[in-house]
Amino acid sequence: MPDAAPRFRRPTPDDAVDVARELLDEDERVDVQAVARRLGVSRATMHRWFGTRDQLMAALFAQMAQEFVAEALASARGRGDARAFDFVRRLADRAAAVTPLQRAATEDPALVMRIVLAPDGPVRGPIVETVTQLLAATRTPAQLRRIRAPVGLFVDAALALHWGTVMSGQTPDGRRYALLGRALLAQAEGAAA
Repeated sequence: MPDAAPRFRRPTPDDAVDVARELLDEDERVDVQAVARRLGVSRATMHRWFGTRDQLMAALFAQMAQEFVAEALASARGRGDARAFDFVRRLADRAAAVTPLQRAATEDPALVMRIVLAPDGPVRGPIVETVTQLLAATRTPAQLRRIRAPVGLFVDAALALHWGTVMSGQTPDGRRYALLGRALLAQAEGAAA
């Protein structure tokens, strides 16, 4: 199928990420050249905006993570721990429901793991921040300081478990993450007592 004529008069990096999402949703490989061609810009422009395919994919995952986090937060029920773990379950279920993401994870697992587990990356950070905020609803600042590191460990473990399950061709069970999170928090809070 011939590529469509450029749809944007002055494409921006945000437009490129939108095109990358279209490619992903269409079950096409997301790469710099395909986005440049569809957007009607040169590869040099794409490289100036993103540098590498990894950085383009990181921008795409950032966009999706922001969307998924907002949806899961808006629908999460409960307060404190209950809401935090309901948020995580809903987030996991949403990510698992996106078939093109599953395909991307099985085709390029190293890239996906680099993006989702990067300590300062576009996926892990917003999740840690949101879980921490939800847990803060039922904790004092001193209690929250004690669990800050376990929250990061929980998110790392849940992300690795989730995407490892996807990469193995299985369907993740978001309810398992609450068990993991509760165990880590109980250990951290018990050790502080």
